[in-house]
Amino acid sequence: MERITAILKNRYFILALIMLLIMAVFIGKLYKIQIIDGKLYISQAAVRIERGYDIQAARGNIYDRNGVLLAYNRECQNVYLTKAFTASANLNPTLLCLYDLLTQNNESFLKSLTSVLEYNQEYETFVFNENWTEQDLLTWQTRPDLFARNESAVQYDANEFFKYLRKYFYVDSSYSDLDAYKIVTMRYEILKMRPDYISGYVHIASDVSLDTVAYITENSHKLGGVSLRKSYVRAYTEDAAKVAHIIGYVGLVSEQELKADETLSPDYMIGKMGVEQYCEKYLRGQDGYAVVETDVSGKVISVVEGKRPINGNDVYLTIDIELQKAALNALEVTIEEIIAKADNEKNFGDANAAVAIVIDVDTGELLVCANNKYFDPSWFVDNDEQSVGKRMETITDEVNTPMFNRAIQAMYTPGSIFKPIVAIAGLESNTITAESLIECRMKAEIGEHNFTCLSWHGKINVTKAIEQSCNIFFNQLGVDTGIDTIDAWARAFGFGEKTGIDLPNESSGIISGKEYKMQTFGERWWPADTAQTAIGQLYNNFTPIQIASYTATLASAGKKYTPHVVLKIVDESGDIVYEGDKSYTDIGMSKETDATIRHAMEQVAKEGTASRIFSKYPLRVAAKTGTAETGWEVDSSSNGLSIAYAPADNPEIAACVVIEKGVWGSYTVPALMRIFNEYFDIQPEEEIIDDTLVTNEQ
Repeated sequence: MERITAILKNRYFILALIMLLIMAVFIGKLYKIQIIDGKLYISQAAVRIERGYDIQAARGNIYDRNGVLLAYNRECQNVYLTKAFTASANLNPTLLCLYDLLTQNNESFLKSLTSVLEYNQEYETFVFNENWTEQDLLTWQTRPDLFARNESAVQYDANEFFKYLRKYFYVDSSYSDLDAYKIVTMRYEILKMRPDYISGYVHIASDVSLDTVAYITENSHKLGGVSLRKSYVRAYTEDAAKVAHIIGYVGLVSEQELKADETLSPDYMIGKMGVEQYCEKYLRGQDGYAVVETDVSGKVISVVEGKRPINGNDVYLTIDIELQKAALNALEVTIEEIIAKADNEKNFGDANAAVAIVIDVDTGELLVCANNKYFDPSWFVDNDEQSVGKRMETITDEVNTPMFNRAIQAMYTPGSIFKPIVAIAGLESNTITAESLIECRMKAEIGEHNFTCLSWHGKINVTKAIEQSCNIFFNQLGVDTGIDTIDAWARAFGFGEKTGIDLPNESSGIISGKEYKMQTFGERWWPADTAQTAIGQLYNNFTPIQIASYTATLASAGKKYTPHVVLKIVDESGDIVYEGDKSYTDIGMSKETDATIRHAMEQVAKEGTASRIFSKYPLRVAAKTGTAETGWEVDSSSNGLSIAYAPADNPEIAACVVIEKGVWGSYTVPALMRIFNEYFDIQPEEEIIDDTLVTNEQ
């Protein structure tokens, strides 16, 4: 007995006994797995299931004319749910774990039930959305694709309905109401997309963080039926904001767009603005698909069939992003200078929004299309708190209206930049010659209306009249020429109709004439109307792109190109599938008239309303300025406009600048100069401006 006691107290005996017990348990487990349940595991290992899914094609990139990347695709990981080998007993714990994981990592994921049924944690009670009527609840609960309840069983009490959901989704009483609500929320998404869940995948979350990816990958044993799949999200570089109105942005397809295009799916992101929208058919690729076999764990064993996705085409813009940025800077510096000159009489220091456009006169390509009130396209694709906030600010900003593409949508009274058209109409109709004189005595009565000019110019010809921007000269010339002839030439230059630029939502502008006045006001046309129209006022309203195109047509001696922002589109193989239209129409202006107008616009730069900036400029420039009254001059500044092309003797580029409340057209000319400085690599502006010349104009 003592010997037995000694053995039992021996530590080595006890250790050996423990080891034997462990081995016995282990052997028992192995016996159960290999002998008792062996056939089950063998059959499960042999089981394969086919599952199909789409493979997203990458959207094409967008570059500037020099290959600077502006819009691209960023790889992301998305979370999906599938029924494949997900045991019913494990589904609720898996969904709770997934819900907590996504919430903890601040992921955005599907939980549409929360828009109807909310859980108030403070009061531990459930409430329906206060905006939902009883009829809404009745319709929702009786939907055959959801709960399919009889009308008599519909619950209008949120707490009672939640009890029903717990039972409906097999959420037992061991879960708290909060955890049960999380599970129910996830199961509701499965219910809504039941066919996809059974035979494919239900998309739960997009573009999840690396932390979420790591957790799901490392804990796949706890998250049966949860999988990750790669896709692409649109991304924009920092430079993209500087050309936001041209690039545009992408957004989730709308119901209306789905109906209009059968090739779209509800989860597609498509172009909503700018080139992203205009070139949608080129940028969007063709999705592929795969049918795969998976084992019991969901691991892909083989690909049964599939189709490789075809990525979208790359778009190259005509825009030079460096020149674009220089133009934006030029607008901001010029606006600051204008505000600094405020006198609260003519200049109220309220200069604000502005546009600058630069066109290659030999192709119609836009090198610059700058709106100083812009937005960041990233705000419309990123869903972090800052981006969402910025997005809402942008959409609701009614002062700066950054979503409004002023370059092609805003319409401005042109003022004196319209005078060259009236001169062309007079010369081409032989109403005047280049030597004809009209007298300006600062005042004139036309059609029982009094018209005025800022200076007494005396008897002057058309060149001097353009140089000095004489109102009386053009009031009289307009009446002598006739509104019909003026309108015909205005239309020849492209006013009153869309330019055809390759961007959506372009405005047509308005030509001041008999037809417009009768259609709009039901009134006849008078000679005084012609006199007012001839100086770029009355009903004339043009877009900056029309004004820029008009300037380029003047520069190219009457060759009117279609302005465009798409240089070329290239496919995956590098082949060009589209090029911007470089054809033109000739408006039929004579060489003599062209020479007269060209000389007059050079004189504007040398001795006229743009001379303060260009009189000493090391390059020949042809220009015209315009001050457009808005009707609010009691406490608001007039709009300022200017146009120019250079070199005047062999033009390469044409440009226009519009500054809302810019006071005088001459005040906007420094912006043109700064743009020319960048393009032609000219010396600093301080050595060029002649401050001894102070020039204002009508």
